[in-house]
Amino acid sequence: MHCNCEVLWLRRLDREDDMETCASPPSLKGRYFWYVREDEFVCEPPLITQHTHKLLVLEGQTASLRCKAVGDPMPIIHWVAPDDRLISNSSRATVYENGTLDILITTSKDYGTF
Repeated sequence: MHCNCEVLWLRRLDREDDMETCASPPSLKGRYFWYVREDEFVCEPPLITQHTHKLLVLEGQTASLRCKAVGDPMPIIHWVAPDDRLISNSSRATVYENGTLDILITTSKDYGTF
C-alpha cells in the first residue's frame, strides 16, 4: 500500500493484524504498516514544474497549453479560463489527464491568463 497522509485514518484504527506492508514511498517501503509512526505518513504539497508561459495564436486557430506538476498524492490539474470558468471537455476544448489543454478553435474570449 502507498503509505502517505491519505491513509493516516486507517492507521488510527485499532487492529490486531499487522501483516500489511508499505510499498511506497521509498522511505517506508517494506515496513509493516501498523508499526509506522503517525508522523511518518506525510504528503508532499503540489508543485508546478512546467507550464506554458506565453502563447500567441490567431483567432480560429488551435491553442495547446501544457502544465505538469508533482506531489504526493499526484496532483490533478484543472484549467480555469480568463473569465474564471472551470474548463472541461467540450466540442471546443479538450483537457487531458497529462495536464494538456487543447482549445480547438480559439476566440477573443480566450485572451488572458489560464
